[in-house]
Amino acid sequence: LIPKTYIHFPPLIEQFQTKPNEAITGRVFATGIGEFFNSYDEIMAAMYHQNVSPRNLQTILKSAHVPQAALCVPITVDAKPIGIMILHQLQKKRDLTQEDLLFFQAFADQVGVAIQKAQYYEQMTEKVKEAHELSLALETKHTLLKQRYDVHATLNQLLLQNEPISVILNELKNKLDGTFPEAP
Repeated sequence: LIPKTYIHFPPLIEQFQTKPNEAITGRVFATGIGEFFNSYDEIMAAMYHQNVSPRNLQTILKSAHVPQAALCVPITVDAKPIGIMILHQLQKKRDLTQEDLLFFQAFADQVGVAIQKAQYYEQMTEKVKEAHELSLALETKHTLLKQRYDVHATLNQLLLQNEPISVILNELKNKLDGTFPEAP
């Protein structure tokens, strides 16, 4: 898991890259179940309990203000976790509750829906582009086929009329936009 967006953290936080089941974020990602913590001690106990790597621990300690509480919820698309959202409470106003967790989860669910819609839009845009390119290729082939048919019909007509080769070559030159050699 790699931080993609963050507020009130230095860029160093981008080095906090956990694996599923590592630290709080990894556990929430792996289980798909949100969690909340109402003290710094609870947060740190959960981090240690989930075997946070020494590198990640140092990164978070250097990057973070000391959170007094935290909420962490999964972001899912089609019931599969694609990320997490974590909210740190830097100044304790009150204890976080199950209701807060449910509210934050509902917000994360809407983020998942928005991401899914953006993915669908991107896929549809690509499909429309492909269809347009195929349409252009088909139009080109149709034009060439029509030109081929016209040349064939003209050639048949001239041959049936027993026209000399110079007339046939000039007519073909006209049909092929001058790309045919001059008649002798």
